[in-house]
Amino acid sequence: MPIPVSEAAQSWGDFTANNARSLASIQDKEPDELTSEEFWVAIGFATKSFNQGQAAFLHHDAGSLPAEVLDAHLQGLVQAFENNAVLRGIWRESMRDVFAPSFVDLIEQKVTGLAPDQP
Repeated sequence: MPIPVSEAAQSWGDFTANNARSLASIQDKEPDELTSEEFWVAIGFATKSFNQGQAAFLHHDAGSLPAEVLDAHLQGLVQAFENNAVLRGIWRESMRDVFAPSFVDLIEQKVTGLAPDQP
C-alpha cells in the first residue's frame, strides 16, 4: 500500500516551508546556474513533489481517492514544474525512471515540458 496521502503532503509542505528561500532562488534559473546547495534543494523538492503526487495517484488507482482530489494534489506539482526549467530538467534526466510507469505517463500528459521529446 502506498504511503498515506496526508503523510506525503505534510512531508512536502514541511520541506517547502523549510527551504522557501532556496526554492525562491532557483525559480528563474537554468540548471547550470545553480549553486551546489540550490541543486540539492531542487532535487529534494522534486523528490518530495513526485512522492506526494504518486501517493495520491496510487490511492486514486486503488479506488480510495476520488479523481477531483487527485487533481487537487497534482495541481501544485503541475504549476511548479511548468514554471521551472531546473525541475523539468531533473525530472527528464534522472527522476522519471524511479516512479511507477503509469504515474510517469499521467505526469507527462499533464505537465508541458516533462515528456522526453518536449523542450
